[in-house]
Amino acid sequence: MKKKKFLSRELDAKSKETLNELLAIRNWTFHNSQSMLVAECEVAKKSIPPELVDFKKDVTIDFSRLALSAIKIAYEYLFLILGEEYLNDEVAMLFSRELKKNAYSNKKSIKVSNELARFVTFSIYGSGIEIDLAEIREYFTKTSMDILHTIFMINQDGCLYCVLNLCMLDVLFFVIKVTEHAENYKKQLPCTFVFRDGTVESF
Repeated sequence: MKKKKFLSRELDAKSKETLNELLAIRNWTFHNSQSMLVAECEVAKKSIPPELVDFKKDVTIDFSRLALSAIKIAYEYLFLILGEEYLNDEVAMLFSRELKKNAYSNKKSIKVSNELARFVTFSIYGSGIEIDLAEIREYFTKTSMDILHTIFMINQDGCLYCVLNLCMLDVLFFVIKVTEHAENYKKQLPCTFVFRDGTVESF
């Protein structure tokens, strides 16, 4: 990370161990979830008969496991943006403990604890933010940019929130409270886009 200029100095042994343990759950959290969601979405689109394209039906889906993936993404994103000082934040330390605990759990028993769940807003509908997000997404869909995921930060009531939209789908909007002390972080907060071809850009 120092070579890539993410860090100004080498981390101590304990910090390195913590980050390496978190990397161990990357594949079965975000990347596996992302791959399955994208693949299933494409298969679903191709399998719908033309006469049923406009057919709509309400369904109930349990996305509780994805909430843990959203927390993992937010935790790593904040570390990337704010640097190692974020690791000492009370919320960051909670995220670290819970992610490590689930990393060593049976995958079938993985779940978001009540302590952790209060930091995740899902679904966002009724929170007020969905109106702004809908306008942002509508703008991007009118451009030629083939965006797969978006992630950005908002500062509200002294807290920082990470807003994550996976696969640009309504049902995969997550808002994660990443700190209750926004005043401790003065860095500019970018908006990051992950494109379908795998490239990543921040503005």
